Amino acid sequence: MEMRKYLKDLKKLSDESLLNKYGEYGLYNNYRVLINEKPEKIKEILNKSKDFNFPKNLSENTYYFNYTPGIIKLQLSGKIHTNPHEIGYKKMLEDFKSTITFHIDYKKDMKDISFKEAFQFKTKESRTAIKRCAFDLGNFLIKENLTFCIPESSKWTPEKNRDYSEMAKFIQK
Repeated sequence: MEMRKYLKDLKKLSDESLLNKYGEYGLYNNYRVLINEKPEKIKEILNKSKDFNFPKNLSENTYYFNYTPGIIKLQLSGKIHTNPHEIGYKKMLEDFKSTITFHIDYKKDMKDISFKEAFQFKTKESRTAIKRCAFDLGNFLIKENLTFCIPESSKWTPEKNRDYSEMAKFIQK
């Protein structure tokens, strides 16, 4: 799927439908974005955005960013976090250099979303927080012309393994 279509469809999703379509759009805790760039370069690029602020290093190649409009914290790592049982696993390791993983920022609340609801990712409000951050990050990475993908966008269901050939991708021009 082309990334712009994924983001457009994601934006159109109503809060009510987020609970029913989480497998299709991948909106849950540990939502991942794989990027074909080293973490240090991504850190520099994210620092240019007003929506993402860099509070600290976790280690040499791992950083945390706050999504300033919301309760999501982004973990940027120089490792590709993926499952070896998923279709296309080896291709992901070859094509990408970094992972951004979405987590809840324990110290923040977002309008109409409590920490408990958000942490469980079982309410439409918690998925709305992820949706907002995913939309903003995706559009920012497109603007910066970085090749990236969202593995969880591959229309996963509990009965079916993810197929990375179906995931939303943006290829650098």
